[in-house]
Order: sequence, then structure tokens, then C-alpha cells
Amino acid sequence: MEKSRAVAFIEQGPDNIGGRTRAIQVDVTNSNIIWAGGVSGGLFKSLNGANLWERVESYELLCSPYISSMTQFTNGTLFVATGSNDEGWSGDGVWYTQDQGATWDVVPGTESFSRVTEVVAPKNGTTLWLTTSNGLKKWNLGDLALTDVTTGNGGCNALACSPNGQVMVAAIGSNKTYVSTDFGATFVDKSGSGAGVVPTNAPRIEYSVS
Repeated sequence: MEKSRAVAFIEQGPDNIGGRTRAIQVDVTNSNIIWAGGVSGGLFKSLNGANLWERVESYELLCSPYISSMTQFTNGTLFVATGSNDEGWSGDGVWYTQDQGATWDVVPGTESFSRVTEVVAPKNGTTLWLTTSNGLKKWNLGDLALTDVTTGNGGCNALACSPNGQVMVAAIGSNKTYVSTDFGATFVDKSGSGAGVVPTNAPRIEYSVS
């Protein structure tokens, strides 16, 4: 898009709750359903394409209001991550619902995680990938524990994947970029200086994979 092009934005709300909207998820089962998570305001849900919003009270009763990221399986299971390395607040793990927010459960093993900056789930998959201070982790629905993913040394700070999950990109340690092209089976260090690599030591980094 040209820098000179005029762009008009329309406010969609919620507009009466403090904190930025940090996470947005258009429901995979119905595009009129939209979930919005704030950095301190909790979880909201719209049933009519963002025209009206309601606070998800069932979430507020159990889970941290400090939302960092959201993703969803194609079967409708919604995941909400809390706490962030990019903010000055802590959460209480990753929560998920299989009934459109009526009830919530915590992903096993994340209860003690105060900061899960990002969660992703490839389309047509049933594996959740999440960033933690102890590195990259993954979890399959029904598993009793998380699975460690071998990358570099240090915590995982950012994460993105292609729609089919074949390509995954993760920031490890001092934001060194690691890339997988085999659905997360192996990761290769793609950080450094020069052509074809990503510089390290950035105070913050984000990825997007088309």
C-alpha cells in the first residue's frame, strides 16, 4: 500500500474498558463470532461481527485478565494465553474452552507459567505451540503434559507458523531466529549478520508467515 493513500478506520469497540486490545480471534466455526482480549481488561465476545460486545464472565471467574495471545483449533477449541514478556504484568498460564466459553480448563503444565507471550495452532491441526521462559513447547489436546521442542538455548519470546504448520519461526534466547520447514520436527538457526539471516539482540521481535 502506498504511504500517501488515505485510510479510514472505524472504531469497533469495546470502548469502555481500560487497556489495549492485544489479541483478536475470528471464530473458525462462525465468522460473526469474534473474541477480543485486552492487556488488562479480560476477554470479550461479539456474536454479530463486532457490532456488540459482551464480557465473557465465565472466563473472568477463573482466568487472568492479562491476555497476550489467542488461537483456535478447527474443531472450535479456543486457547487464551496470559502474561507477556513484552509487558510488565504476569498471567496464569494458557486456558482453553471447547464450548464457546461456557467452561474453561487450563492447559496442563502451564499453571505456573506467568508469561506466555504467544500461542499458535496450524489450520487442520490439533497441536498447540506456545512460547515460555523455558523455551518452545507444544501440547496435543488430551495430553497430560507439555512436550519440549528442541531449538536453541534460552526462552522463546516470539512465534509464528504457516497456515499448514510446515514452516515455523521462533525467537529464542536473545531473539535469535530459528526456522523449521518440517512441521516443527527440527529447527535451524537463521540469525546473524549479512544476507539471508536475521539480526539478533533486538529488544522485541515479531514474525508473520504467509
